Amino acid sequence: MIRVIAEGFEPLERSIEVGENPVNLDLQMALPVAKQEITVVGKSAKFANTDSVYQNLRKVGLGASFKVDALTVKCDAATFQLNQGTITFLAPVNGVVTGAIFIGSGHFNLKPITGIARAEIKRRLKTDDWRRTSPTSFSVCGSVHAFPVDSVAAGKRDCNACRSS
Repeated sequence: MIRVIAEGFEPLERSIEVGENPVNLDLQMALPVAKQEITVVGKSAKFANTDSVYQNLRKVGLGASFKVDALTVKCDAATFQLNQGTITFLAPVNGVVTGAIFIGSGHFNLKPITGIARAEIKRRLKTDDWRRTSPTSFSVCGSVHAFPVDSVAAGKRDCNACRSS
């Protein structure tokens, strides 16, 4: 039996047979599993994550789904062209729909309006605007403006998605 102990590694034990011929040993040491526990105590710890809106947003589910054909939605500097597919809205939280998932064919285009936004898109993406063509799916999420569930349900072809909250 051979036993190897080295600081920072799990102990290694191997059985070997000793004979007249030389033996080559291939030993691979394993790193120990990290075990660490942290306890944070504070005055507000008993109130952490107790806000009902926060809890509802964390567990939001799917809401209404609609088949769409040639729907264009404009919101500020963004344009969503949903050519053909299904849009599923997230369930409302406090009466506000905060996102949607589109599966189908479509396009997304973001052309920033402000100079700061244009500079940031140019810096990060090396282009003046951001376009995405989707043969399968993309997500729409927002916390201030709601997506137009009523317009989609009514079958409107063009709608302004931005409503003040």
